[in-house]
Amino acid sequence: MEENKDLLEKMRKHCKLKEKDLVFKQNPKPALTFVQLKDSLSEVGHIMEEDIEKQIFVVLIMSGIANMNPAVVSVQLSESILWFAGYAKEGLIKQHTAEKAIAKIEEVLDKKWD
Repeated sequence: MEENKDLLEKMRKHCKLKEKDLVFKQNPKPALTFVQLKDSLSEVGHIMEEDIEKQIFVVLIMSGIANMNPAVVSVQLSESILWFAGYAKEGLIKQHTAEKAIAKIEEVLDKKWD
């Protein structure tokens, strides 16, 4: 998918990743604007990059057990769908940090914009 290609490009720019550990997800958000998305992302983590042309944000979010593991999440607003790509370096015990970081974003969006 074209969205995943753009998100993957952004992820490679911000972290040394193992592509097999990337997490992709999509979520329909028909009434969400780019500004509303930015506001919500800034509540959850630190925005590292904003690409207005491609409608992509790259965010650093503390997640995992006790919010001690950093995750990098790229988020793209394309028409009425949010596309996510998440990555976090996992140790021997998998904490599903990237999935939890994406869930944090979705939780904030659901509270504010649904």
